[in-house]
Amino acid sequence: MDKKELRKHMLQKRNRLEENYRKNANAAITKAFLCSSVYQACKNIFIYISYSSEVDTNEIITRAISDGKTVLVPLTDQVEKRMDAVQITDFNTQLCQRCCGILEPNFASKKPYPPEKIDLIVVPGVAFNRKGYRVGYGGGYYDKYLSQSLNAVTIGFAYEQSLIDEIPSEGHDQKVDIILTESGEHHVS
Repeated sequence: MDKKELRKHMLQKRNRLEENYRKNANAAITKAFLCSSVYQACKNIFIYISYSSEVDTNEIITRAISDGKTVLVPLTDQVEKRMDAVQITDFNTQLCQRCCGILEPNFASKKPYPPEKIDLIVVPGVAFNRKGYRVGYGGGYYDKYLSQSLNAVTIGFAYEQSLIDEIPSEGHDQKVDIILTESGEHHVS
């Protein structure tokens, strides 16, 4: 199965998860992440804003802001196919729906945070394998960004059913250091 077919299959599978299961899994992932040493030690965090059936990050973002972390979220440039990390200080007032209904910062003029200064990056994915490779949404935004963020610890958030044995990988694909599911941390091999 190629990446496009795999993406479609895994999205359908994730979208069919029962709401109660997803709610409990989100709570377990959030609790484990906020208690983790990697979160406790970081000064800044670049984290996706959850959308649709992704692992929910809203509580983590709000908590990180209240914990005094520098919270960075994606701001995409659809024309240049680029993603920048920009700081937000208020989840409720500094975001608006942009492309495909995804929440992004409502200020395009904000200066991007330097990728090499980021401590921790939380990466979304449709599927992950135990080697840390992922299937995203096909835009390549995270692979490009992660290739510039050499000092950051990278964590992929996923539901346990999104861990699979094989993912076709290409030379530009970037892997994560840790995958966090409702069952706990999976350190990649």
